Formats: sequence, C-alpha cells, structure tokens
Amino acid sequence: MFSILPLPGHAELRASYFSCHTDNQDDEVFTFSFNLITIDANGMETTYHVNATCSLSLPWSPREVSCEENYMEVSMRSDVSCLSGTTTDAWTAALATAHSAATSTWQVMFQQEGQQLTPMSFSEARELGYVFHLTQGRLVFRSPYTPRSVMGSVSMVNGSLVEVVHPILFSRQRWVVMMVDWIVACSTSKFQ
Repeated sequence: MFSILPLPGHAELRASYFSCHTDNQDDEVFTFSFNLITIDANGMETTYHVNATCSLSLPWSPREVSCEENYMEVSMRSDVSCLSGTTTDAWTAALATAHSAATSTWQVMFQQEGQQLTPMSFSEARELGYVFHLTQGRLVFRSPYTPRSVMGSVSMVNGSLVEVVHPILFSRQRWVVMMVDWIVACSTSKFQ
C-alpha cells in the first residue's frame, strides 16, 4: 500500500510481512526492500534504496487477519489440526466436490452462498488477484479488497457489513483428500 501524504516530500508505504518484497527469516525477522524512484520538475530520475528490518513484538496468534485499503489477508499456523464434528451442508458440498475433482496438484474453490463450487488452479486464482503462500510455519491467503472481490460476498456480522472471501484448498494424495478451509472478512467501511 503506497500513498503520498499531505506533507511535501512525505510518502507512506505499508506492506504485509508476507509480501513479495519481504525476506522472511523463520517467520520471526522480516526485511522489506525496494527501490523508490522519484522524478523532479525537470524530469530527472533519482533512485533511493529503501530497506527496513523488523521482528514481531508479540508471538503469532494461531490465526491472523489483516485488512488494508486494497487487500485483506489471513495467515494461520500450518500445524493446526482438523476439527472433528464440524459438519455443515456447505462443508459436505465442498468435500464432495473436492473428492470428485481432486488431483495431486493443489486447487482452490471459493465458497459463495447459493453458487456451485468450481475448482480452479492456483494460477487461475492468481489471475483473479488471489495469492496463496506457505512460509516456514504459516499458511497465507491474500485477497484483493475492492471492496467486493470477484469471489467474495458481503454479509452482515454483528451489525456491520463485511466483505467475506472463503477459499477452500484441496489436493489428493493417494486415497486421502487434504482440505484447508480458510475465511477472511473485513469491514466494508472506508479506512481512515
């Protein structure tokens, strides 16, 4: 997220710990690096190398959600186990679709109320702006936030409108279908 601030000569850059410009060392130390190119009134370009390193002040929660102006992101520990006894009609439908469509390559389905689940490859999801990433110990999903992403829906939660994106990842390994059920929700209100 890049924006020019009202103060002359000041800009703001905000990025996820899991952005493509960030070097991630064991999900603990993050180094963000990029080149800022400015053009003055005479058309002269000047390049500045910007670099920042930070570490977490608190340990990761099992599930972390970030809502930014143009994306929303959820990350969760990769060692989270299955929850037994959480069968719903939506989960049963997702499981049936995954069983019939699963290959050894990871695929994704986006769950939307009233719509049939359609599997797609990660590259197809990437073309729509969705990113899936695996780090040392976390699974990361990033969605465009327009607010109204292609595969999202708007719901009322505790009196607030939220944009919801619900991807389900799946892959078949021999006789077993592995599924990862994610959900990310962010307020549709304008950020201040």
